[in-house]
Amino acid sequence: MYYEFKELLFSPRAFFSKKTGPAFNLLVPTLIVLTGGVFGLITPYVISYFSHEGLAPVNAILPVFAVPLYILGPFVAWFLFSGILYGICKLFFSGTGTFILTLQNTGYAVLPLTIISLVPLIQALFFSKIGEIPGTYDVLILFGFNILSLLFIIWTGYLWAAAMEKTHAITRSRSLVAASVTVLIYLAYHLIVLFVMASRLLS
Repeated sequence: MYYEFKELLFSPRAFFSKKTGPAFNLLVPTLIVLTGGVFGLITPYVISYFSHEGLAPVNAILPVFAVPLYILGPFVAWFLFSGILYGICKLFFSGTGTFILTLQNTGYAVLPLTIISLVPLIQALFFSKIGEIPGTYDVLILFGFNILSLLFIIWTGYLWAAAMEKTHAITRSRSLVAASVTVLIYLAYHLIVLFVMASRLLS
């Protein structure tokens, strides 16, 4: 599995060349997506624990309805991204791949997004170790984490491009267009969420 993931992350065109046959397997992509949801679910608890340096009880209590949202949200996004990529490749570029293979390979390609879902946990661990630091360094560190997250999102876009190139037998330039559109939609969604959250905090 390690070598397969290594090839997926660093030689995606070679990896997805092996994932374009009539057979498909959604187990590994499902586990990749599910792992991202689980990380998102436990993050508030870990952040709360380390913000109290382990001396106070964890006070991060999620509403009951939030638990399925954390778990199901990544799956909804997976199907949405797959639908966008499939639609672009089919309607505009005459792609030859099936939706189920698009779903499979889109799921594989979100591995970098699952990895960056660990960033809030790393932030909590990091700041609990260094304690109080000057505001300037605080901002720089947070900025660095945000830049890292953006790079991993772009990395996911690169994997999507390789996946669509092989899945739909289209040119690399066309697969880059399909992946770029999907990444922009992903970023726009997160900007909207951040704007709504900031508005609520300021109101």
